[in-house]
Amino acid sequence: MPEKKLSILVVDDNRVNQLFIRTILEKEGHSVTIAADGRQAFNLFNKEKFDLVFMDIQMPEMDGYDTTAAIRAYEKQEILTPTPIVALTAYTDGPDNERAGESFFNRFLSKPLGARQICEVLYETTGTDTPAAGGEVPREKLSPLELKLLAEFSGSEDTLESMITMAVEDIPSRMDSMEEALSSGDFKKALNDAHSLANIAGVLYCEDERNLALSIEKLLDTGDRETACLRLPKLKEQLETVLESFHALLQGPLAK
Repeated sequence: MPEKKLSILVVDDNRVNQLFIRTILEKEGHSVTIAADGRQAFNLFNKEKFDLVFMDIQMPEMDGYDTTAAIRAYEKQEILTPTPIVALTAYTDGPDNERAGESFFNRFLSKPLGARQICEVLYETTGTDTPAAGGEVPREKLSPLELKLLAEFSGSEDTLESMITMAVEDIPSRMDSMEEALSSGDFKKALNDAHSLANIAGVLYCEDERNLALSIEKLLDTGDRETACLRLPKLKEQLETVLESFHALLQGPLAK
């Protein structure tokens, strides 16, 4: 258990990410509050005292930069000691972004996150906790992805089961939503769906699928919709393979 129990606010609009970060932090003995968007996060910050904030950058409506800037303005107005805020970034974000300096983040973490990263940030930012190390769980007749997930979530299999169950529900619905959005010309919605798929894939160690979804997001963001549409079948094919691995875990090692 940590020397000091921290009250931590996690701001992320992706429920798989929320569960992953919450589990790591609670396993280390800390108290976690979840905000699904920037406005909810700011309202919570006005009502409660937090020792640390994990802030996703890309969220609809009020993004991580705007939310953090609003928090910093509130702290200044109320003459409060600035709360450490750690930005959770995708490939387009980072300390070199021109908006980063205006928001005053203490640290940037790149997705996909790992348990060790989170624990290291706890130690560096607040002086509590030591980096956690994941154990290895050798299993026969499992794919590399399945072995990786079981090793990384050794001791937290219930959390892995919940995350995979969510992913099995969310991946097909996000893919359908993105295909429909591209067909109807709603490219902003398609971009958000691609970003959500990248988050789900990343937190579950599906690096190739994450990178492909991010490439589609970037293409939509730059207006190259034709190339984005061409990459969609490949993403769908790869995610179907990932879902097969997820189902194998749910019916095998994670079955109760």
